[in-house]
Amino acid sequence: MPLLIFIVLPILELTLFIKIGEETGVLFVIAEIFLSAMIGMAIVRHQGFSTLQRVNEKLQKGESSAIDVISAFLLALGGLLLILPGFLTDSFGALLLIPPIRGGVAKYMLKKGGGQSVHFYGFSQRSNKNHGDIYEGEYSEEQPERKTINTFDRDESGSQDEDEKK
Repeated sequence: MPLLIFIVLPILELTLFIKIGEETGVLFVIAEIFLSAMIGMAIVRHQGFSTLQRVNEKLQKGESSAIDVISAFLLALGGLLLILPGFLTDSFGALLLIPPIRGGVAKYMLKKGGGQSVHFYGFSQRSNKNHGDIYEGEYSEEQPERKTINTFDRDESGSQDEDEKK
């Protein structure tokens, strides 16, 4: 699937560049590329930092911020899509900049993910006014080792061979 995106998306973008360039002119296409890239960089710089600060504040208060983290990721993705040249990527990037759409996508991703993978790295301790000490550490889920039970070959009567009894 990702390989398909890297092959099909550029072909679609080039086709749109040609079609829109024929209708509006080359200068419009070039201006759109530069303008959307500048807007994308400004949005990532401004809203990305404010969203990360909001996430950090919620974490300091001990509140859950999974939606905010996903929303920050989607905002950065939207900005990145605006930076990439192309009308399709700009359209998807612009959609991710609209808060209700970004929130809906974040909720969908959280629902689909279901919190299946949680990773903690490093170890630290900090104090929280409302909840006392908070311990952070590394976590990984491992499957228990399966033990095999040796079975003896039995003859038809169900008794063990003499060699196996020893």
